[in-house]
Amino acid sequence: MKKAIIALTLIVLSVAIFLTACSSPKSEFMSSFRNIVKNKQYTATFMLQPKAISGFEALDGLNPDALTASNLTVKTSRDTERDLTYNTFGLHIGGAPTMDLTAHSFQNGSTGKIFVPVNDFFETAAPVTNMLNLATDSVYSKVLSENEDLKGKYVDLLQTLQNVTGQVIDENTVDEQADQIQAIEGKTAFLLYTKLNSLDKSHYQTTNGTIKLTLNKKELAELANAWLEEFHSNRDFISLYAKIAGLTESQAKESWADSNKEMQENT
Repeated sequence: MKKAIIALTLIVLSVAIFLTACSSPKSEFMSSFRNIVKNKQYTATFMLQPKAISGFEALDGLNPDALTASNLTVKTSRDTERDLTYNTFGLHIGGAPTMDLTAHSFQNGSTGKIFVPVNDFFETAAPVTNMLNLATDSVYSKVLSENEDLKGKYVDLLQTLQNVTGQVIDENTVDEQADQIQAIEGKTAFLLYTKLNSLDKSHYQTTNGTIKLTLNKKELAELANAWLEEFHSNRDFISLYAKIAGLTESQAKESWADSNKEMQENT
């Protein structure tokens, strides 16, 4: 975990929720959060937007107004009975010119497979395409032009990773990791609910049917630290982290402990 996660001075998390009753923004937020957890089917939209930036040395040379005009949106549609999830990710980068990047993923939790629509690569906005071509010496557009037949199809992310790395990932490992991810998601949801419910009502505001939750740097760091502490002793997380990082479980636990210590030292 990078220490820069706590460098956002003020974060606004906007959760688009249809308000059905005249109660406080906090109670509506927490009620909607509970429904997300317990409903068999749901759709939720989240927006993460920095209001002020400090502490990112790598960003010092960039336009701070452009950064604070940027945001990340995640829309998740979930069917828990069939264990299916469809995500839409939107990244808006402020400045001149502005850039908008949209990506989608479809996940089958019972098989552990994740599919990505190829059209996301063919339908990038001109500024994004230009940037990718600049970064890849025009290889990006060349690859697309040579694979026009893939339009309208989906890529199996697991299979693609196997082809790129040459590493065969067996089905048993996929099933095991799918179960671990599901357990981690449940723990994360409970932790978030507990921490957000403890915040004062003044953190919540309603604007045009959207509930805005505002966290300052200290509160964001406390939330991150609580997450680090929770998963330091979580076997599902440590096992998954070890496999992804290519470590033994003891090495993974030690690495996570170091990240936890670094985070707290920089809070």
